[in-house]
Amino acid sequence: MTLPPFPAGRKFDYAALLIAIDRTGSISAAAKTLDISYKAAWDAVASINNRTQHPVLDCQTGGTKGGGARLSAYGRKLIAVQQAFVNANNQIFNQLEHLPEDFDAFYPLLRSLDMQTSARNQFHATVTAIKPGAVNSEVILDIGGEALIAMITNDSVDHLELAPGKAVIALVKASWIILSPDLDTKVSARNRYTGVIARIETGAVNDEVMIELASGKLLTAIITRHSTENLNLKPGEKVCAFFKPSQVILAVTG
Repeated sequence: MTLPPFPAGRKFDYAALLIAIDRTGSISAAAKTLDISYKAAWDAVASINNRTQHPVLDCQTGGTKGGGARLSAYGRKLIAVQQAFVNANNQIFNQLEHLPEDFDAFYPLLRSLDMQTSARNQFHATVTAIKPGAVNSEVILDIGGEALIAMITNDSVDHLELAPGKAVIALVKASWIILSPDLDTKVSARNRYTGVIARIETGAVNDEVMIELASGKLLTAIITRHSTENLNLKPGEKVCAFFKPSQVILAVTG
């Protein structure tokens, strides 16, 4: 299967990466095939999984690079729909009637994968409830089985035309996330998640800590290297992550 660049302008495209993983059987081998770093490939997969309703890969643990991986049934459907979308787009949508019947369900996801922001955490979410206040509204979101709360102005709710059932993109900067190894820590932040540390990327000053949630979503936090050492954070250990509803940015793709 040969796919045009998706999204355009990137050093590699998501579709080609997923296909390469499926062909080679691992993320590390796919990264070598596409001449990108393992971290770039791993981060791309995490970004995709955070925006999809189901994991795009079936992974097996083990090995220095996390074991083997193949496309899941959902991942194969995503690639098939994306291929149809690109083909139709190249023909100026003259063959829209030939798109798979799943097109409408996958189209918002395809649009979101083409969105570039500086926010490290990007989740494909569905609005489940809206609780309006005098000035701000509390928007309850579902991100694949996990609840996420955003606090935005009433004007923003109207501007984005939010309503229960609407698909949105939830953005959270990694620097806004607070971590604690104490699972019983009590804080005022409404968004609280317990997960397992999947990876730690060590930097000169700051570390990037990736936490796998129960839903399979990945939450990335950036904390100082001193904090990582002081909290004794290590891959495989449980940790709590917190951030405020006011620190969640919502976006729509259409």
